[in-house]
Amino acid sequence: MAEVLKKLAETTRTTVGEPQRMLGQLANQVRATHGGLTAELAKVRTSRAKAEMEAKQKEVEQRDAQMLQEMMPEATEKANKAEDLVEKAAITSEMIAAGGDNLDEVQRGVTETETAAKQAQAAIGEARIFINAKQASVKRLESEKVRTTATTELAKLQQQLQEAQNKLNPLKTVRQDFMQRQATKRVIDEILQTLNPAEVDCDRADEATALLSGTGLSKETLQQAEQAVRKATDQVAAGVRLFEQRKAQAAGLVMAEVEKLETRVKAVENRVQQLKIAHREGAERVTCELLLKEAAEKLQSVQESVTRAADAEGPFLMGVEELPLDETMTAVKACETAATSANTSVSICRMFLATKVVEAKRFSEKPSQETTSKLKDLQKQLEAYDTRLKSMKVPTLNSQDKSKLKELEKLINSRSGELGDIQAKHHAVEEEVRELHNQIMNIGGEELRQAKAKVEEATKKCEDMRRNIKKSYLDADNMVKNSKKAEANAKRATEERAGAEKTLANLKKEHAALDDKAEVVLNSYNQLQKTLAQKDQLLGQLKEQRDKIIQEASAAKSQEVDLVNEMEEKQRTLKELYGRITAWGNKLQEARKEYKQLPLDFLSELRSTQAAIAATETEAVVQANDMGQELARRAIHTDLSETELKRVVRADCDARMLQLEANVKNLKPNLSSIEEFKRADAEHRARLGDYEEVHSQREEARRKLEGLRQTRLEEFMDGFSVISMKLKEMYQMITLGGDAELELVDTLDPFSEGINFSVRPPKKSWKQITNLSGGEKTLASLSLVFALHHYKPTPLYFMDEIDAALDFRNVSIIANYIKERTKNAQFIVISLRNHMFELADLLVGIYKTQDVSKSVAINPSAFEVKKPPPLQDANCEGTHGAGAKRPLPPIEGPPATVRRTAAGGKEN
Repeated sequence: MAEVLKKLAETTRTTVGEPQRMLGQLANQVRATHGGLTAELAKVRTSRAKAEMEAKQKEVEQRDAQMLQEMMPEATEKANKAEDLVEKAAITSEMIAAGGDNLDEVQRGVTETETAAKQAQAAIGEARIFINAKQASVKRLESEKVRTTATTELAKLQQQLQEAQNKLNPLKTVRQDFMQRQATKRVIDEILQTLNPAEVDCDRADEATALLSGTGLSKETLQQAEQAVRKATDQVAAGVRLFEQRKAQAAGLVMAEVEKLETRVKAVENRVQQLKIAHREGAERVTCELLLKEAAEKLQSVQESVTRAADAEGPFLMGVEELPLDETMTAVKACETAATSANTSVSICRMFLATKVVEAKRFSEKPSQETTSKLKDLQKQLEAYDTRLKSMKVPTLNSQDKSKLKELEKLINSRSGELGDIQAKHHAVEEEVRELHNQIMNIGGEELRQAKAKVEEATKKCEDMRRNIKKSYLDADNMVKNSKKAEANAKRATEERAGAEKTLANLKKEHAALDDKAEVVLNSYNQLQKTLAQKDQLLGQLKEQRDKIIQEASAAKSQEVDLVNEMEEKQRTLKELYGRITAWGNKLQEARKEYKQLPLDFLSELRSTQAAIAATETEAVVQANDMGQELARRAIHTDLSETELKRVVRADCDARMLQLEANVKNLKPNLSSIEEFKRADAEHRARLGDYEEVHSQREEARRKLEGLRQTRLEEFMDGFSVISMKLKEMYQMITLGGDAELELVDTLDPFSEGINFSVRPPKKSWKQITNLSGGEKTLASLSLVFALHHYKPTPLYFMDEIDAALDFRNVSIIANYIKERTKNAQFIVISLRNHMFELADLLVGIYKTQDVSKSVAINPSAFEVKKPPPLQDANCEGTHGAGAKRPLPPIEGPPATVRRTAAGGKEN
C-alpha cells in the first residue's frame, strides 16, 4: 500500500491537467479505502483477540473442571472411609458398657476400641493430608468459578472430617477412661472399706451408750461403752482422714465420685459427735452412781469400824477389875486396835468424800448438783460417826498397873519351869484317868455296848425324824404358797390361752389367705420360670446369632479391607497415570507458552502486508489462505478435531515446517544445549534409579522396624501381664494379705514413660514403693524378683543381707520360700539371721583368728536328728541320686563365731 501511494505521488508529479486531477481523486479514494481497511482490520483483530480469550477461558474452565472431577471422588471416598472407621470404633466402644462386671470382656472391648480408634485416626490423617494437598492445588487453578466450587466442596469434606474427629476424640482416651474408672472404683472401695466398719462401730457404740441409760451398771459396762465410742471415733477419724487425702489427690471423675460420699462422711462425723455427747452424759451419770456407791461403801466401812470399837469398849464399861491379867491386856489391845482402825477409816472416808465433791463439780449442772447434795449428806453421817468415836473412852494403864504388870511377867517367867513339870504330871494323870474311864465303859461287856449303840442309833433317828418333820412343815407351807401361785398362773394361763386361741384362729385365717396367695404366687413363679427358660433359650439363640454376625462382619470386614487395598492400589495406579498425563500436559503447555514468546510470526505478518497490495487476488483465495493460516496456528496452540484435521492441507504443513526450519537457521540456536540436556537427563535418570532403590530399601527397613516394634510391644505386654499377676500373688503370700500392682504410665507407648510400682501393705493404703519403709521395700522388691524369676528364671542369684530390715516372721517366710518353692535356680544369700541361714543347704562362715580371715563350710543337715525316711514315690529322685547336691567338705579350722554367713541352695 505504501508503494502504491508512492507511485501515485510520482505519477501525479509527472502529469498535469485533467489526468492530474483524476489521479488526485484516485489517491484520495485509495487513502479512504486504506483507512477503512485499517479500521476493519483493527475490529477483526479485536474480535479475534476476544474470541481467543473466551476460548482460552473456556478451555481453562474445562481443564479445571476435569481436574476437579478427577479430584473430588477420591477425596470424598477418603473422607467417607474415615467416617466409617469412626462409626466402627463407636460401635466397638459399646462393648465396654455391655461387658458390665466381666473384666475380660471390658478389656477386650477396650483393646478393640483402641485398635479401631488408631485405624480411624490414621484414615482421618490420611484424608486431611490428601484434602490439604488438593486445596493447595485448587489455589493454582486459573478458573475462578471452578476454584470457588472446589474450595466449597473441599471445605465441606474438611467439616465432615472435623465432625468425625470430634466424635473420635473421646474414643482415643477409652483406655485412660477405663483406667480412671478402675482407679475411681479402687479409691471408692478403699474409702468404703474404712467407712463401712466405721458405721458398724458407730452402731455398736450407739448400743453400748444406750445401755448407760439403764440401772445397776458397773465399771465394766462403762469401760465397754467408752471402748466402743473410742473405737468408733478412731475408725471414723481414719475414714475421714482417708477421705480428705483422696479428695485432695482426686481430680476429674475420681473427684466427682468422691464428692458423692461427702454427705455420708459428714453424717458419720455428726453421728460420732452425738455419740460423744450421749456417752459423756451417760458416763457422768454412771460415774456419779458409782461414786455414790463407793462413798456409801466407805461410809459403811466406817460404821463397821465404829461398831467394832464400841464392842471392844464394852468390857471396860462393865469393869475389868475381876478379869484376869491376860484377858485385860487382850481387851486393851483390841480396844486400841479398833479405835485406831476406826480413826483411819474416818480419815480415809473424809478425804475420799472431799475429793469426790471436787470431782462432782466438774460434771454437768444437774448431775453435779445431785451428786454434791448426796455427798454432803454422807459427810454429815461421817461427822456423826466421828463424834461418836470421839465420845468413846479408850482404856489405858497407869504407872502402878504397868509396874505390877512387869512384876507379874517376871513371876510368870520364873514359874514357867514349874508349870512345865506340872503340865507333864497333869498329862500323866490324864492318861491314867482315860484308861480308868475305858475300863469303866467296858464293865457291861458286849451287850451294854450294843444297847448303847442302839440307843445312840435311835436317838439319831429321832433327831432325823424331828428334822424331817420340821422340813415337812416348811415344805407344806411352800406348797401352799406354790399352789396359790399355781392357781394364779393357771388363771393367767387360761386367759392367755383364750387370747392365744383367738390369735391362732386369726393366724389360721391369715394362713388360709396366705395359702391362696401362695398358690397364686407359686403359679406366677412357675410361669416366670418357664418364661425365664424361654428367655434364656432366646438369649442363647441371640448370642449365637450375635457371634455369627460378628464372625460374618469380621469376614466381611477382611474382604472389605482386601477390596479397599485393591481399590487403593488401582486408584494409586490411576492417579499415577493421571499424574503422568498432567505432567506431559504441563510440559506441552509450557512448550506452547515458550512458542508464543518466540518472534516467528513477524515474517507471516510481513508477507500478509505485502500480499494486501496484490489486487489481482480474489476474495475467495484470500479467505482460503486465512483459513489455512488459522488452522495452522490452532494446530500449534491446541489439539484439532478430526473434522479440522481433514481440512488441513499437508503441503501447507510441509511449507510451514520449511518456513520454521528457515526461521530456526536465521535465529542461530545453541544446539549444544540439547546435548547438555540429554547428558543431564541421563544422569538424572541414573540417579533416580539409585534413589528409588535406596527408597525401597528404606521402606523395607521401616516395615521391618515397625514389625519388630509391634513384636516387642506384644511380648512386653504378655510378660507384663504374667509378671503383674505373679507379683500380686507373691506379695499376698509373703505379706499374708497385702496387695501390689504394676501400672503403665503411658498405656499407648509403654516404653516412653516406664512403669509405676504401687504397693498396699496389710491394713494400710496404697503407696508408691519410694514411700515405703525399709522392710516394706524389701518385701516388695523380693516379690518383684520372684515374679520375674517365675516369668524368666535366672540360674544364679546373689543376695546381700536382704533380711536386714525384716522381722523374724518375714525372714522365715522368705527363707522357706527360697528353700521350698523356687525352682531351677541357685541362691547365694549373705545373712546374719539364723532363721535364714539355718535352712541353707550349705553354710560358709567367715571368721578371724590372729587378724587373719578364714572360712569354714558345714552342712546343716548333718546336725539334724535323723528320722526314718518317708515312703517315696517311684518317680521321685533320691537325695543321693545324680541330681542331688553334694556339699563341700568342711574346711579345717578352729571353731569360732561366724560373722557373716552365705547360704546357697539350688532347687531341683
